[in-house]
Amino acid sequence: MQASVIVKTVKEQANIAYATQSALASVAETAGVGEVTVAEFLLENATIATALKFATRFDQLAATQDRCCGGGTQLGFSLAEGQCTYALGGDLEYEPVVRPHAADVLNANPSRVWWVMG
Repeated sequence: MQASVIVKTVKEQANIAYATQSALASVAETAGVGEVTVAEFLLENATIATALKFATRFDQLAATQDRCCGGGTQLGFSLAEGQCTYALGGDLEYEPVVRPHAADVLNANPSRVWWVMG
């Protein structure tokens, strides 16, 4: 199952490396099948520079009126190409135990479950 991991951030330059590395590690556990996107609605140069050090893509909400609660997550979902998507806060770590459990729930209930949070 191809997974998309969205690292949603708001000025997370202090934590973005840690969050992104944990997300990349989770994708690597699935034989490299997946993607990691950094989605930010107040993207700053320090966050961009750090995100570019990793094999990730990033995007931001440019219009001020679009910057709202959930904006980064929505942006990430609009870019996600995986069969399942996990949204990770830019100040958090992706726990390796989450993905297998989430995949089991999604596979067992393909028409009923569309969001699993760890």
